[in-house]
This record gives sequence, C-alpha cells and structure tokens, in this order.
Amino acid sequence: MDEAANNSLQYALLMRVNMLRREGLPRLSVDELSKALTQGKWKDGIPSHTSIAVGDIMAITADDVVNTLTRLALTESSELRINEFDDLMGGKEDE
Repeated sequence: MDEAANNSLQYALLMRVNMLRREGLPRLSVDELSKALTQGKWKDGIPSHTSIAVGDIMAITADDVVNTLTRLALTESSELRINEFDDLMGGKEDE
C-alpha cells in the first residue's frame, strides 16, 4: 500500500475513533480500532482498494469493536497460566 493510501487509512481511523468515542467508547484508541479491524473484518488482509478499506472503517460499529476485542481478550487469556493473573487476585505473597 502506498503512502497516500496509508495516510488516508490513518485519517479514516482517527475520524472513526472520534466518532466511536462519542457513541459510547470514550477510551477507545486507534490501535484498538485497528486491532478490531485486522482481527475481525480484515482477518484475511486489508482490502487492496483504499475506498473499500475506508468504507469498512466508517461502517464498523461500537458493538463490532467491543465484540471483537472481547473475543480476542478471551482467546488470549485462555492461553495464559493462572499465576499470570496474580496481580488481579491480590498480588504476590512476597510483596
């Protein structure tokens, strides 16, 4: 993808993040939106046409983002060992 197309995608991501923040995801980041797209709609690759990619960015909903990121978090956490959650369960005894 050339630099102009990449800039267009970055601009569209920034615009959509701002829109989604107003729609109920006030802490959403560009990285999280990008991850939701690349692990969801674009899991087989970013569309070759910039207009299609921008359309996808502008069409993603808050529910889509939350569902995709939740699924990814559950998948990633299922691969961790229980002791990797010590900080969430009261810390370690030697602290």
